[in-house]
Amino acid sequence: MVIKRIVVALLVVGMLAACGGTAAPSASADTAAASSPASVAPSAASPSPTATPSARPTPTVAPTADSWPTFTSEAIRYSIQHPPDWAVEAGPADGADYFYSMTDLYPHVHIHRDASGPVDVDATVAGAQSFYEKEYEGTVVSSTEITLDGHSGRLLVIEAMENKIRVTIRWIIVAKGDVGYLITFFGWRSETDPDRILFEKFYSTWRAG
Repeated sequence: MVIKRIVVALLVVGMLAACGGTAAPSASADTAAASSPASVAPSAASPSPTATPSARPTPTVAPTADSWPTFTSEAIRYSIQHPPDWAVEAGPADGADYFYSMTDLYPHVHIHRDASGPVDVDATVAGAQSFYEKEYEGTVVSSTEITLDGHSGRLLVIEAMENKIRVTIRWIIVAKGDVGYLITFFGWRSETDPDRILFEKFYSTWRAG
């Protein structure tokens, strides 16, 4: 996990600078770093663990969201419910919170908050699409408007490769005034429909702090 966060931290800073947006808070190598695109430019999603995936991954079985525990981040300022068999690693205000399955390589999710300046959703989406196409051999298969907790944003669905594994990335940008929230979900490509249902339950419980 430490190596993952170091790599993500460096990529976040680099992508923000390249896109000419307002500077995001710097991330230390030994703190949890943002692994989603910032409000003006995307960042790399965290590398997968070194474990070799099974040939036939086991789908994540999700109970109803009503029975899920609630995680509240005082640093990143939001709350969300998550499946009970997921672990959570809380990050600092200039980093990201990580949610991941304790029983399989996927799914894993990171939530990042950027308060460095006005949020340009269209520019962020364009930057995210370019980034995932280049770094993850990604293809955007859908881009739809979305509203979470009364705040507007966009949801991208991207078919991509992560460490030679076929994955589906579900990426959300939500704007709350000058603050942008990024929610990035990585799942098995073979589990697209179950993961879509799981992610919808997950992000529908998100509330801005």
